[in-house]
Amino acid sequence: MKASVGRGALLGLGAGLLGGAVLLLVNAIRGYGLDCTGLSSDECYLRQEAALELARFQTLFAVALVIAAAAVFLLLRSARR
Repeated sequence: MKASVGRGALLGLGAGLLGGAVLLLVNAIRGYGLDCTGLSSDECYLRQEAALELARFQTLFAVALVIAAAAVFLLLRSARR
């Protein structure tokens, strides 16, 4: 019984990590395009560069979450044998 509780907890952790990665990727893609109406060219450039850097940062962390989830699933698989 205790082994199945631990496996369930690890499975939930892996699923949570994958869910967080998907949400970060969606947020990075959604925040990439900006509307610059009413802004000067300098302000628009600054906002676009900030959005691009934030999207890169979110994408890198999403990849890290996917790698962590893969490690959890591999741990589950090795513990099964």
